Amino acid sequence: MQLQLLYFEKTKEYSYKLSFDYGKKKFEAFAWVHKGKVEYVSYDEKLQDILHRNVGDAKEMNSTIFKLHRQK
Repeated sequence: MQLQLLYFEKTKEYSYKLSFDYGKKKFEAFAWVHKGKVEYVSYDEKLQDILHRNVGDAKEMNSTIFKLHRQK
């Protein structure tokens, strides 16, 4: 199954509400960018479960979130 980002909304400075299509099912999830020596992204449990099944989707999602975050 392919994970497809349909919509995103910045809810706070480092928080994003995301809408996806995954296997013809739509769902919403959240992602957060954390500051520190190295920035990293964390996801809510539902999205984490999906991303742990496919490393390619996880890498692509991290890249997408960082691009959205840096556009400010």
